[in-house]
Amino acid sequence: MRLNRPLVARSLITASLTAALGTLTPSIATASPSLHAAPAAHAATSTTDEARQQAFGHTQALIALQKRWSQAHGNAKARLHEQLITKAEERRATLQALVEQHPAIINSAAIPARKQAGLPADVLSLLEQEVELQGTLEVFYEDRPDGSHRLRHFVKTPFGERFRIHPGKRTPALKQGDEAIIRGVLLAPDPQDDTLNDGSIAASETTLMLAAGSESTSSGTLAANSDTFGKQSTLIVNINFADNTDQPWTVAQADSMVFGTVDQFMRENSFGQTWLEGQVTPWLTLPVSQASCDTTAILDAAKAAATDAGYDLNAYNRRIFAMPYVSSCPFSGVGSVGGSPSSTLINGSMDLYTLAHELGHNLGLYHAHSLDCGDASIGTDCTASEYGDSVDIMGQSQGHFSAYQKERLGWLDSSQLHTVTSSGLYDLEPYADAQGTGIKALKIPKGIDSASGKPSWYYLEYRQAQGFDSIFQNNTNLQNGVVLRTGVEDRGDTSFLLDMTPNSATSSYADRQDPALETGLVFNDPEASLALATEWVDGNIASVNVQLDGEVTIPQCVPANPKLSVTPGESAWVPAGTRVTYTLTLTNQDSPECAANSFALGKQVPSGWSSSLAQTALTLQPGESAETTLNVTSSSSAIDGFYTIDINADANGYGTRHQVTYVVDNPVIETTDPTDPVEPVDPVEPVEPNQSPVANNDSAATAADTPVVIDTLANDYDPEGSALKIVSFTQGSKGTVRLNANGTLTYTPGKPFKKDDSFSYTISDGEKTASAQVYVQRLANSSSTTTSGNKGKGNNK
Repeated sequence: MRLNRPLVARSLITASLTAALGTLTPSIATASPSLHAAPAAHAATSTTDEARQQAFGHTQALIALQKRWSQAHGNAKARLHEQLITKAEERRATLQALVEQHPAIINSAAIPARKQAGLPADVLSLLEQEVELQGTLEVFYEDRPDGSHRLRHFVKTPFGERFRIHPGKRTPALKQGDEAIIRGVLLAPDPQDDTLNDGSIAASETTLMLAAGSESTSSGTLAANSDTFGKQSTLIVNINFADNTDQPWTVAQADSMVFGTVDQFMRENSFGQTWLEGQVTPWLTLPVSQASCDTTAILDAAKAAATDAGYDLNAYNRRIFAMPYVSSCPFSGVGSVGGSPSSTLINGSMDLYTLAHELGHNLGLYHAHSLDCGDASIGTDCTASEYGDSVDIMGQSQGHFSAYQKERLGWLDSSQLHTVTSSGLYDLEPYADAQGTGIKALKIPKGIDSASGKPSWYYLEYRQAQGFDSIFQNNTNLQNGVVLRTGVEDRGDTSFLLDMTPNSATSSYADRQDPALETGLVFNDPEASLALATEWVDGNIASVNVQLDGEVTIPQCVPANPKLSVTPGESAWVPAGTRVTYTLTLTNQDSPECAANSFALGKQVPSGWSSSLAQTALTLQPGESAETTLNVTSSSSAIDGFYTIDINADANGYGTRHQVTYVVDNPVIETTDPTDPVEPVDPVEPVEPNQSPVANNDSAATAADTPVVIDTLANDYDPEGSALKIVSFTQGSKGTVRLNANGTLTYTPGKPFKKDDSFSYTISDGEKTASAQVYVQRLANSSSTTTSGNKGKGNNK
């Protein structure tokens, strides 16, 4: 069903990579997993402020030209017509360049249909369109030899069109084959986009939803379903080209690798619950060139060739298309995420790592990441590595899928993955031991993920050189300890390996090779009230001491940032002096064990404007939502343009902010002599963006039993002179921190305050933020003098 068909004023190129790929998964086609140790940095992209200035500036300039053109006549109108075309082309190119990173800004800068009315057809063809449609989703990874990757989304409609989707940050997890309803802004195809599509849709975050009948939920369910169990009917299609007839492996070699090695890997990982059966085709030479790396043409031709050779593709739910290395293809593999049937296109590799990694994606798994937190194993200032997990085949090794991944696949039951609800000693058997009947992994409460509101967990495993984990036989660190990961429930892309021996090597790759918590080491997470220690290991058992700070069966109160949504979320185009009413919906995302919280509401509007909140505070229980309204009236003298309204909510250092756009669009004033020549309109100069405030590190000193007040704002400043306030802060590992009414912070030492402590805080000028550290030195005894204050830029650690 098509809900609202876009009037696309251009010829549509109807093609379907999905029809060709079926379901594609990421493919990291490298015989050496170490190639993924140092992913290439992403290309520099515009900041949110820069993107907003570009999009709004081009839109405002185009609207200004439109108003001049509508009043002009004769030669003047013709000249303005040419300027309109030029400006529309410039604006379209800008929006196409921004849509991948900033889809929400594209929605805000879109010109409403009523404002487009009356424009010449050649100008209209260059503008975006509001669309609402339903279709089938295509979700696939593209993995590259340099370690970079792209996760892409498309929707294919019943009319044969295929649009690329750019989801917002809060869009739920999407799976290959889901039916979805999408509302957003449609842009013409970008000539720089190397995928074949009929245009890009900047999806509205609040209106991209799964249609009735889809298996996934709005929160993203586990990967586990019937597709992850039992026989996986697999067809290996060997293909080469008219201009590249290389055959880098034989049919027998491919058969041995897939239905021998990879099948054994899947059987061992799933404890015999999942296996591969199928066939390998002979080499099929396609009547297409390798030069352009047209994946759609390649896969269409490959499917046709396999069908002509007598293979029924519908009999296979896992389809792997393998070609010799093609240098013009920037990927090592492309594959679908979840769903059945699935497909993978491999560029020059026929090895365990590539094939098992890609099949992991086909089964619904995402990449296995790692965290580097400097001198610590966990913290708030950490760097993530996309393929950084050195023990999981969804990362950079050929080891078993981690416990987090196997739980999502349904391959671990409650006797194998034990959820810890009380302190004590727990015995783990080797993770890859297929004959064992004991606990394979521990699952320990970590808290509530502030971004999603979902439970977060620690996962512990004892990895020994057994089965396919034999690749770790020379890793003494893994042999003598347990590995620790974090993962968020129902969020498949949140598996992070932690480093229990931080800074043990100079390179980030080498530092990730010894992640285990060895005997004699202790891991502490004060926020989760958790302490872990490996008591002993003997090759058959690892005894782990887990202390939850009491016999608790549920997590303690875990505060989280609230969720704030504002409607209408799209720009309002109104004359100066118009009052616009926004509805604010605030949700308390604290864990259920927390008490009710009172959230202070604030707003910031341009100078000279008026605004009022119906309520300035909302008191909510955990999980509860409430609404209030905000009225904003622009100055009667406001000129045409895009204006940002900043709305925030805060309680006890946990807060959030939301921005909406108010668009002033004043009516056209008739000219006395419409035949006057019209001069070209200069582009509107973008407003100079607000600079971030500067937060400097602070230090204080106190005795073990004496609180200390710290004026952290004293050495902070804002380049524009705006007033500053503290909007959030962390807790120390050895004491507690609270915010005072006068803007200072009080640090109260706790029992663990045996040596120095630190915490961080964040300040805001009402729009931008900055953070700094506070270092608290422990004085010898309570008779010592307590000091507080700041000493410049963090030189007093």
